[in-house]
Amino acid sequence: MANQTFTNLLTNDKQFSALHLPPKAPTSNKIKSNVIEGNEILFQAGNLLETHENPSLMFHGHEQLLGPENYPDNVQDLAQATNSKSEAHMKRKMANRVYSARYRLRKQARAQFLKSQADALEAEVSMFQTQLLYWQAVYDKLTEENAMMKAQCDTISKLIAEKEVMNWALMQEIQRLRSIC
Repeated sequence: MANQTFTNLLTNDKQFSALHLPPKAPTSNKIKSNVIEGNEILFQAGNLLETHENPSLMFHGHEQLLGPENYPDNVQDLAQATNSKSEAHMKRKMANRVYSARYRLRKQARAQFLKSQADALEAEVSMFQTQLLYWQAVYDKLTEENAMMKAQCDTISKLIAEKEVMNWALMQEIQRLRSIC
């Protein structure tokens, strides 16, 4: 088990579950009784609180339940208890490493996702800049055409006004000539 790489542990949940790790700490915000032994917060499994370090200390709600003895009576039991504690410590260390590796992988995946989103947004901005330049050129061309047409309209309206003045003068001349004849 110790020879396996962390990536194998990360990808193989059966092996991860074979570590026999203690249950996770509660994540809900509901008010539940907490049991603390020294600096260690005991974990919760349903209503039953227990610790992997001290299996004799178990609580159901606020009531203490009896379990196996804490302290071994003879040297052999002491050696076994020490071995199981070191084994549990190694399992916890291994689980912490696996958790850290999974966290790093999640963090790396999130960073990659955000980078791909940023790249997509940069491509979209580039496309919009190209479209903006195109429509700006179209707008400038239409503005220029509009100015030319306004100038033509002003010129034509001046010509029309001159022709109307001439036409009026000619009508006056025609009227005068008719009155003479």
